[in-house]
Amino acid sequence: MTERSALQGVAWIFGSTAGVELLTVAMGGDLPRILIRFVVLTILFAFLLKGYGFARHVLGALYFAGGLYALFAGLSNAADSIALLVVIPFGLCSFAAAWFFFRSKALRALTGSA
Repeated sequence: MTERSALQGVAWIFGSTAGVELLTVAMGGDLPRILIRFVVLTILFAFLLKGYGFARHVLGALYFAGGLYALFAGLSNAADSIALLVVIPFGLCSFAAAWFFFRSKALRALTGSA
């Protein structure tokens, strides 16, 4: 994986997260909580793009925790169609994003923590 494809992976993760956050706002989510979460993630992504290795670890941990939360929340409301269509798939995607942040050699090289 090259540095360019690592950056594309980061862009896809950030874009999908922004899309789910917008969907949450459109469905009547708690706007201040969503804005705080989005600002924190934006700051961490900016640190990641500047080459800070801690941001990669923090993002990986946050996406892993978010994936656990989404899966438990989705499975507890499995009768709800929103849980099946949005929450559970986003939980699985969060696990994939966490794996990418922890295991990508190109991302490690980009952040200087190889």
